[in-house]
Amino acid sequence: MRNKIFQKLKQGYSHLGLGDDILQAHAEGLVATGLVTDENIDNVVNTQKSFLESLQKANDARATSAATRAKEAARKEFEDAAKAAADEKARKEKEEREHKEKEKEMPDWYKTEKAASDKTIRELLDSIKTMKEGYDTMKDENDRFKVEKAVTERKNLIISKAKELGIPQYRIDEGFAIADDADEAKIGEYLTKVANNTKAQVLPGNRDMFPLADKQPSVENIKSIVDKLCPK
Repeated sequence: MRNKIFQKLKQGYSHLGLGDDILQAHAEGLVATGLVTDENIDNVVNTQKSFLESLQKANDARATSAATRAKEAARKEFEDAAKAAADEKARKEKEEREHKEKEKEMPDWYKTEKAASDKTIRELLDSIKTMKEGYDTMKDENDRFKVEKAVTERKNLIISKAKELGIPQYRIDEGFAIADDADEAKIGEYLTKVANNTKAQVLPGNRDMFPLADKQPSVENIKSIVDKLCPK
């Protein structure tokens, strides 16, 4: 029944511009009375005209009032902003006039002294700016030098440690995959493994490096091994 009433209300009063939610709520209210039947539904719907028209007028009045308040608020906000800007402009103009009046009252000797003082201050500020720029340049160069020095010292440490462990020059020249954040202890551990692996490759019996007969090294094999372990 509620849906029947809603459909008839919508059909008869859609021109009022009332939303479906309002018409559905009104239909729900009519059902709640318990007086609407299939026989009298059309009469009941027809009697709702004056109420729905008054409801539509009330909605229009509220919408108009809300729009009016919004326009008034916007107008006031604009006027306040314009007044604030005008007051600020007037204040600055007044200060400028007063400053000029004071300058007119100043004796010539004071104006000369003030001009000289202002010039000195400007020159001092320029000098400070130049000094700061020079300091920033020197700092950048110093930081770059420290980085380069650290890289060189680390590289020398690795080469020195590698030679100390007996790693051949050819293997040093190949380079090492050592993490940038590795400390001296980790560098030592890594190079020790490289040294052990390199020495293992040139030991007698390793057929990948020196094909031996019956696993017995020849004089040439031994000489080659010595040359690799003790490069000149």
